Amino acid sequence: MSLVEIIWVCIPALVGLTKIAFSFRFLVLSSSKLNIGLSTLILLLNAFSIYILVSIYNGAWPTFIPHILITISTLLFVWQVFKQKR
Repeated sequence: MSLVEIIWVCIPALVGLTKIAFSFRFLVLSSSKLNIGLSTLILLLNAFSIYILVSIYNGAWPTFIPHILITISTLLFVWQVFKQKR
């Protein structure tokens, strides 16, 4: 595994999996409608991103879409954390 694969595939996939786990934890702690919606959206965005990253790792044409989706889900996750703190 080269350094490029680690930077462009493994690290974003680990970030996505971590956000899925923490978002699910927030969902279990507080199941408000906003939390359910945000957790579902974060789960779907990250799952699709990880699917694309695995496809890229297996030889598909590289694209920045999974990185953009992970960035969007990160913003949603930060919003979820701030709502949880209040």
